[in-house]
Amino acid sequence: MKAFGARDGDGWLTSTALRTAHTAWGAQVRNLLDRLGAEKDALGGTITVLTAADLDVGTDVRRVSALDRY
Repeated sequence: MKAFGARDGDGWLTSTALRTAHTAWGAQVRNLLDRLGAEKDALGGTITVLTAADLDVGTDVRRVSALDRY
């Protein structure tokens, strides 16, 4: 963007467009990183829930095993 900046007092029209695009791109990257952080947190919670459910099912299955009588 500096290459298109004003050297003679006017500058290029491209300079303003690039600055605007760069600002918009930065906002989009921030939004994407926030969304990915939220997804990461949600997956961490899912791991906890599914692990607990798996352990509960494993405990119930083990309790009613027919092999315990032998």
